[in-house]
Amino acid sequence: MKASKAGSDEQFDDEAQMIFAALNLDLGRRERYNALDAIYKHPDTGAQVFVGNRNAASSKEILDANGIKRVVNCTGDMENFFEDDDSMHYMRFRIATWMQTVKEIRSNEACLAFAEPMLEFVDTGLELGESVLIHCLAGAHRAGTTGVIVLMHKLNEPFPEALLKARLLRPVINPIGTLKLYAERYSIALAQTRVSNDAFSSIADHEEEDEDVDEDEEDEEEDVQDSTDDSATLDAAISF
Repeated sequence: MKASKAGSDEQFDDEAQMIFAALNLDLGRRERYNALDAIYKHPDTGAQVFVGNRNAASSKEILDANGIKRVVNCTGDMENFFEDDDSMHYMRFRIATWMQTVKEIRSNEACLAFAEPMLEFVDTGLELGESVLIHCLAGAHRAGTTGVIVLMHKLNEPFPEALLKARLLRPVINPIGTLKLYAERYSIALAQTRVSNDAFSSIADHEEEDEDVDEDEEDEEEDVQDSTDDSATLDAAISF
């Protein structure tokens, strides 16, 4: 593979073609390799997240049959096939170019921010009962990695566990090269951010507990003072 292709859409298109060749498939056939597979189902609305390929993205029949109203296009050049249909919602998520977009790749905030619009797009659809297709050419590398990120986000799991689940549901998913690097960085950023948030919440809880203790002590002091005042009043009445 030429160095100029590294970390580019062209690289992952080539990898997709290698998958089709290895499985004796082409874009017009479906055998052991599915056009799309569900990797997540919303517990309340029942809407699902699918990872798939160009076949799924370009077939209105497949989209309608699976209740898909939202599409995350992980390529830089593939068309949004039904963008003129008012019932369909599209978002382009160019995960292959993340290193050019995220200037500080060691920044947790920057790594999380890169995926945030895509995750909000997916979350909104699921809450509305709209299933989502995440696709690239093969539904293996770019879309596969994006699907794993969605699982990390939804299940609060690290990269290895989310990847295992994704592959059980769609075995062809295979984060490679810079895609794997981003998934790993996202996993670290997510974990560290949530630990920080938990620590902050714990501190806030302790502060609330301290405030409650202070209030209880003040109440006790007031009770003691009231008791003292009552005793003084009683003594005065007896003396009288």
